Amino acid sequence: MMIQPPDGDRYGFPKPIPDDLDQTSTSAICIFLDNNGYPVDWENPHPMINQTRFFIKKEGGSVAAPDIEDSHRHMLYRLTRLEQKMDFLMKRMDEIKK
Repeated sequence: MMIQPPDGDRYGFPKPIPDDLDQTSTSAICIFLDNNGYPVDWENPHPMINQTRFFIKKEGGSVAAPDIEDSHRHMLYRLTRLEQKMDFLMKRMDEIKK
């Protein structure tokens, strides 16, 4: 599996990604890109993530992978953010109860 962020050719992309990279996790993708020399906008990663392509490279060319559509990736990102906010709120409630 390969990853190609916007203007990634300036930074040596596309590059192969580890099999265990969670393609639905914005933070995992951003960390991978950052560790591989891509300038990640940590304040607003959404535009970059929504334009990042994942594809399978085959001998003689590449074929787009039918892994996750952008709309699904965005929905999963929002659900992950909601889950993180809920975890934060639950911890705060536990602290208040003490």
